[in-house]
Amino acid sequence: MEEAASRNSDSGTALTRLLEERIAILDGAMATRIQTLGLGESNYRGDRYRNHDRPLMGNHDLLAITQPDLIRAIHQEYLEAGADIITTNTFRANVVSMSDYGLADQVYAINLAAARLATSVRDQMEQTAPEAPRFVAGAVSGPEGPAETYTEQVRGLLDGGIDLLLLETVFDSRNAVAALDAFEQGFRNRGYRIPVVASATITEEGRLLSGETLKEFWDVVSSRGLLGVGINCAVGPRLMEPYLKQLADIATPFLVCYPNAGLPDPSRHYPESPDVMASVMEEFADKGWLNVAGGCCGTGPDHIRRIRETLSQKAPRRRPQSIR
Repeated sequence: MEEAASRNSDSGTALTRLLEERIAILDGAMATRIQTLGLGESNYRGDRYRNHDRPLMGNHDLLAITQPDLIRAIHQEYLEAGADIITTNTFRANVVSMSDYGLADQVYAINLAAARLATSVRDQMEQTAPEAPRFVAGAVSGPEGPAETYTEQVRGLLDGGIDLLLLETVFDSRNAVAALDAFEQGFRNRGYRIPVVASATITEEGRLLSGETLKEFWDVVSSRGLLGVGINCAVGPRLMEPYLKQLADIATPFLVCYPNAGLPDPSRHYPESPDVMASVMEEFADKGWLNVAGGCCGTGPDHIRRIRETLSQKAPRRRPQSIR
């Protein structure tokens, strides 16, 4: 545990330094990237769950156990495209979501496997380029529920050696509070902390699905000592603009933005090209709104590569000491 605490302390310091020096690049989508691979039921089951009594197709988080080489390759793609931060394949790996597949008792194992996959790719990259540290964010999202919904997920992610926790696609501040409480319990159990980032998803009206405004969301999470706060997924990069400005005007942590590649058509095709997304993100950077930029649904390595190229010389947002 002392070794893990030392790594986490060093990573937190290194990540803060990076965000002060330049705009960091987050990876792109995991689920929509997996969906392009044409996997079937047998792929999701693997050997370990071959005789499981419920269908498992579509349980992308389970692939960290049943198809580890596939998940490892996706992480590698994003790092090679220029991502500074990769996210674990654990978006729905909480006890409520896994119960739908009859896998509530596998939550810890799934998160541990996913975290170890991502950190092994991180470590391999750092061996070849030690001057440019990479970071692993433990991805957490999920349905309404108490802090216990996330307890085993957080334990698995922390045991797997992640560098920060990313609470993403928040659609209701009550969910955020429950997850953040679970994070705090995990930190207390270990005697050390790692950085936390929280990101909301919004409708075209700029509100969370709960009806809350971004200011109301910020008011709820502002006392939680976040390293970063932001918006992800949602309505695509262009329609996100006025709401990112709203958040930039009120939030004091580092600002995070990773939109989806536009709104999908009935065939689940996302319209925004790497060039279009990079162009919009460049505008956001020029307006002083970005510390972390990446992609959500519909984005892939080409999007991340283009965003990295476009933002490489852009100055990061300077955090205000306080905003009244």
